[in-house]
Amino acid sequence: MAVTLRQNREGVTLIELVVVMVIIGLMVVFAAPELSTTIKNSRVKDCALRLVSDIKQARAKAQAEGQRAMVVVTKDTPHDFNSDGSSEHYLIFLDTDRGSDFDAGEDIIAEVACNGKVEMETVSNPLPQCTNFTNGRCMRFTTLGTLSSDATDKSILIGYSNYSNYKVKITLVSITGHLRIQFSNDGGTTYHDL
Repeated sequence: MAVTLRQNREGVTLIELVVVMVIIGLMVVFAAPELSTTIKNSRVKDCALRLVSDIKQARAKAQAEGQRAMVVVTKDTPHDFNSDGSSEHYLIFLDTDRGSDFDAGEDIIAEVACNGKVEMETVSNPLPQCTNFTNGRCMRFTTLGTLSSDATDKSILIGYSNYSNYKVKITLVSITGHLRIQFSNDGGTTYHDL
């Protein structure tokens, strides 16, 4: 009795492979815009949360060091506030000589450039214009950790590409430095607490 050995040659046909590749391609085409938007929104939120954290650190450092802390926020795209050759969205430092400008030797608390396409602007009741910083808005923390009176009830808007759709608004709501963080998914028509 002869035993016939059958080789089992199961595999994927070329047609099946092409169909799977087309399906994967369609999924990528439809998912890419949503993924891009999610990444942009995440960058805006990360930048806002980092700014809030750094503002809180500036307040604490002003109290601990007994020095005035300066927070300088760009009015739009990044700017080189401390003349070090790199641009930043904001610069926070201890103003030891109380000159309201950054001098060599002053302690930098934060010098941050968010993703290059993230933009910042002060809105409605903007932070005061910095007299010593081109393209910047300022807030100052006193040695007691309170904001100077000209910086209360002010807002900073952080968005992506001309602030379309998702944006975050940080509002200074009291002289003690209390911050309110809100976001908008509709270009700024309505805001919700973050």
